[in-house]
Amino acid sequence: MQKINMLIKVYMRKRICLFLLIAFSFLTLGGKVCAIKAQISAGGSHTILVKPDGTLWAWGNNLEGQLGDSTTTDRTSPVKIGSDTTWTSISAGGSHTIALKSDNTLWAWGENSSGQLGDSTTTDRTSPVQIGSDTTWISISTGDSTTIALKSDGTLWAWGENGSGQLGDSTTIDRTSSVQIGSDTNWSSISTGDSATIALRSDGTLWAWGNNDYGQLGDGTTTSTAFPGQIGNDSTWSSISTEGSHTIAIKSDGTLWAWGRNDYGQLGDGTKANKNSPTLIGNDVNWLSVSTGKFQTLALRSDGTLWGWGRNNYGQLGDNTKSDRISPANIDSDTDWILLATGENYTIALRSNSILYGWGLNDRGQLGDGTITDKNTPTLLLTIDATDLFQDNGNIDTASPGSDNRVDGHDLYLLDKAFGATLPDVNWDRAADLNDDGIVDGNDLIILAGNFGQSI
Repeated sequence: MQKINMLIKVYMRKRICLFLLIAFSFLTLGGKVCAIKAQISAGGSHTILVKPDGTLWAWGNNLEGQLGDSTTTDRTSPVKIGSDTTWTSISAGGSHTIALKSDNTLWAWGENSSGQLGDSTTTDRTSPVQIGSDTTWISISTGDSTTIALKSDGTLWAWGENGSGQLGDSTTIDRTSSVQIGSDTNWSSISTGDSATIALRSDGTLWAWGNNDYGQLGDGTTTSTAFPGQIGNDSTWSSISTEGSHTIAIKSDGTLWAWGRNDYGQLGDGTKANKNSPTLIGNDVNWLSVSTGKFQTLALRSDGTLWGWGRNNYGQLGDNTKSDRISPANIDSDTDWILLATGENYTIALRSNSILYGWGLNDRGQLGDGTITDKNTPTLLLTIDATDLFQDNGNIDTASPGSDNRVDGHDLYLLDKAFGATLPDVNWDRAADLNDDGIVDGNDLIILAGNFGQSI
């Protein structure tokens, strides 16, 4: 289900938030780059949290063991899962959970009826089990019963339910263990939903496959496909999110685009008509991140404001109503929202004051507030220790040449490695004073990253 798994450049007032939710997020304060060491993921009706100390927490529906606490008992408040302190990345699916540790090993638990855990069985697991012995996993995305993942070499892998071709292996056969999708080595970002998958390559191009009944692939048709197909010729896509029947994306210029199912206004274009190709939503150029639920969409802008549209029957938009919205509506007056995860009919979000909030459907305790009462406004769930939320990681305003004695994309690649992240090792042989300030430094590398379809 929903999570963020790519680099997003975020300008908040005079600050820069750098999110890399493959492993960490980054926040720049006064020129210093700080890591936001927390991650949230909202699934069908269960929520997973990685705290700054690397511990794993879960709450909500646990019928299939998707919380990982060795039981099948629902939890209405966060419970700690095991004692490990090396969790870095999580993705909550319909009723299963996939996670990564700092050693880039892959772990899974929960429902496994379609092989979505990837352990070569269809046996449910109520606690985390390691999947294989590979130590090169860097990014994960879960759908209802599907899992898609990236390795550090830029290859794409998939397993689980495949009835609509959402795995992309040119078949409709379910897979109980990981299969490589094609031979390309330049995949950079993935988002999979109920029965469709959207992905980006390191060149900024957009690709899609799976169910296309509502035009959610964006290829101008409603014809489903079982293998990756490029959507248009644009190479400026920077962020994607799909829950399976509608897709929302952001380009490097900060514009917002949408396509697919729209019967509740979840595309945000002011209509309820489906769209089978990318449609520009408004004229704003400050969209930063987006998260899609079953029939709703939540998004953040560069000023830290929170926006929502689509279905609102459970208060999942958080605007203190239960009225659907067919265009983006500002949810509240706060301007310090920094992380966002949307589940099937609910939302979990984090503000820069280290407080986690939730709203929407709460029938299984997925909001984590100790109740099973729905909420239609952001409700405080817990406070993450602020002393651990941010970690100083250097100064992005200074960048020095590597062994080739010039500042170019190779130095961006090395800088990214220093932050514990993994940009694709592509051709970075370009150097210029891209912002015309008279010097080649880290600010130019930010622009350079965008030229390669990356954002920092």
